[in-house]
Amino acid sequence: MEAARSQIECCLLTWHGTVVSRSADGVLGQAPLTGPESLAAACRLTVESRLNAAFAQHLPLPDETLPYASGPLGSGIATRAHSRMGYHFSRYGIFLSATDDRPVIDWNREAAQSWETFLPVPVEVLAKMLSLGGADWTDLGTGEIIPRSTLIFKPRFRFGAGRFGIDLTRSYPTFFARGTGAPGSGAPRDAFLLTERDEVHALAPCRNGEAADNRVWLRFGENDAWEGAGAQVADFELQAAKQPVVPPAFAHRDDRRYFFEKSWNRRPPQIGWAPAGVQTRTHENAFMFLARSLEGVIFDPGGVRQLYGFLVSCQDLPAAVTRDGDRHYITAQALAEAPTLPGHYAAFYNGNAQNHYHWLVDGILSLYTLRKMSRESLKIVLPESISSVSNLEYVESLKLLGFGDLDVSFSSAPVVRLERVSWIRSRTDLVEDIPAEIYHEFQAATAAIVAGSARKLRVYVERNAGRSIENAAEVREFLERRGFETVRLEQIPLLEQLRLFAGADFVVGPHGAGLSNLVFSPPSARVLELIPDCQMRPFFWNISSKLGHEYGMLPCPTDDGTFNGRLRVDMAKLARLFALIEKA
Repeated sequence: MEAARSQIECCLLTWHGTVVSRSADGVLGQAPLTGPESLAAACRLTVESRLNAAFAQHLPLPDETLPYASGPLGSGIATRAHSRMGYHFSRYGIFLSATDDRPVIDWNREAAQSWETFLPVPVEVLAKMLSLGGADWTDLGTGEIIPRSTLIFKPRFRFGAGRFGIDLTRSYPTFFARGTGAPGSGAPRDAFLLTERDEVHALAPCRNGEAADNRVWLRFGENDAWEGAGAQVADFELQAAKQPVVPPAFAHRDDRRYFFEKSWNRRPPQIGWAPAGVQTRTHENAFMFLARSLEGVIFDPGGVRQLYGFLVSCQDLPAAVTRDGDRHYITAQALAEAPTLPGHYAAFYNGNAQNHYHWLVDGILSLYTLRKMSRESLKIVLPESISSVSNLEYVESLKLLGFGDLDVSFSSAPVVRLERVSWIRSRTDLVEDIPAEIYHEFQAATAAIVAGSARKLRVYVERNAGRSIENAAEVREFLERRGFETVRLEQIPLLEQLRLFAGADFVVGPHGAGLSNLVFSPPSARVLELIPDCQMRPFFWNISSKLGHEYGMLPCPTDDGTFNGRLRVDMAKLARLFALIEKA
């Protein structure tokens, strides 16, 4: 049974960028589309489409055939052209025909060619597009002003806005209210989007001949194709053969169920033979945020190239960045004032750089991988304020872990322009996607730094802050009887942490940044992680899996039911899981 069809009132756009019109004496012709008044004489017709009428404002008609009816045209069936560009309109075997050198349109079988097609466009869509000629516009991505005179209909069913264009057989402009981002909300529609293939341009009205608000739209184009001026693809891919990924050891079957059902990102952990691999991305003349919580976000006028999610979640945006509804903007003045740093830079940290885990694993391990994959020497720029908001040893850790020869500079600017910048791009999660070989190389290289001074010992990492142990004395006594040394890493220098973990035979501790040091531990190490039972975060299991550690996971209830609450360790489960790992 054929689906019900919607009746949609349209005008016919010609291949030449005009509209089919009807003169006072009933003669069919074509008239240029110069403004809303152009539709007064336009020939209107009703087409029957499988497209729901509610979507006709947003989606070009998808039908292969369109039954139509119109006073001036009569009725018949329009058939989509083989080129997919418009429709042939036929009646009694005769085709509607138009040429670009005369105003008359007639029914002429002989003159009709495949390029002589017509595009039915809903009347309301055409009216909106024609109304755009009432103002000058600015591209929110570049600040470029688009004069109203350049908003014109062009041959081949195109609509032009300055140097931008849109293929009307594929998409229409999307109108939205700036500040709400909600088309159809009833608010004034004072902006619109042009989307074609991988390019998106947002245009807003100018005021007094100036760009609207003098802002640049930080469009989330992280996964877009690499196109446009200034962008150069210089990708290098590091792939590894599929590697076995085994689940943790558990003390009870319920803990195994927790592992698969309570993943923090709603993506079940990957078990079995899993692929691994990362790529580099290189971009020229790009901007990078150094502002607090946005560190490492890379963008250009075409979109955000490396997002990390922090732009969306940042609550304390710098003065130059504003949130307007569901969109983010940066002032053109901030971009004009951004200092330009010559040379080739590595972008390796993110908005969580003030956390030991994210600096060491997301950052340093990423830098190690990037440097290994790069064919050029790289520079580093750090926010000048980075040490004032954290007690991490940023420069010291770079020197200690083998990056002392890199050119490191500091900047107090909230955003800088980089002549050339490279970063690592992963398929899903960086820690999960970096090949195991990189982990082993990094572990061996860092272990060599403390060779001869690392003691073989069992380490129990105790926490003072969030995720501390409610029955701490009980757990400490259990482990110390089995030869563990209790450490609190907050005040221990990085070099000493490296010594501790490079020689560690067995590591036990609650989920937290201290376990980041597992990247220093040898493949022979055993690991037992105490983790809140409300959410499964796989980071340290991933690290141990890459390095070949024997690893066990013990979910523990928290006093307030949150991930950062105090853990209550089931001692019977701890004893059972400890015995499993020790004998493995």
